[in-house]
Amino acid sequence: MGTSYDVIRWHLDHLSLKHRGKVALVVPAFEAMPADPLNKHPDSPASAAKTYSYPENKTVLLAQERHGLVEPFHIHFFPAAHMPTNFTKWRTASIPYRIHYGPYFEPYVVVSVAAIPPYVEEFLGRQMNKVTHIRALHSKHFQFWVLPDVYTVHLPHEVERSPQDYWRCVNSIANLVMLKIQEAEEKSNNTHDVIPHIYKRGSDVRRGTESSEKEDAELQR
Repeated sequence: MGTSYDVIRWHLDHLSLKHRGKVALVVPAFEAMPADPLNKHPDSPASAAKTYSYPENKTVLLAQERHGLVEPFHIHFFPAAHMPTNFTKWRTASIPYRIHYGPYFEPYVVVSVAAIPPYVEEFLGRQMNKVTHIRALHSKHFQFWVLPDVYTVHLPHEVERSPQDYWRCVNSIANLVMLKIQEAEEKSNNTHDVIPHIYKRGSDVRRGTESSEKEDAELQR
């Protein structure tokens, strides 16, 4: 079909027309593993970045995954962030498939500029900006469709350690944003599940889940 851009644009135009613009295309995210197999923390220095060869297609990417060169992004560190993508299904998918939103889901998405809600500009650094934005898309009844033939691979890099004051600030902003979203939903009588406000490292919500076959069948209708 052409370049990744061509593929994404075709799917976006097709699905947006079918679902009245309320579509967010999910680009499955992987990460390259550090050269040291015992050092798999996602914030490890960029040892893999120097030697990693970006896969030219999905077949090569899946081969890299089988050999332990890549794995789904933060699958061990923070599964909830990308688990709803359903990597098990993606490995054999040949057409886009719809997925459930989940708490703390923060995929890389492509959305029509004409349909997307404003991005929250109060965040000045990393963490919770994507989480709240994806939550906003969910509150606006966007459907999440995973692209079967497009992907991205994150390369390890040094990450600056943030002080506790920074985290308190981020959590405060995130809580306010989530509260505004829920208040707007209540006013419009939306029926979404209540999403916990506070981001807690180590909480059960980090685990994430993949949808069942029954849920998949219902979503694809």
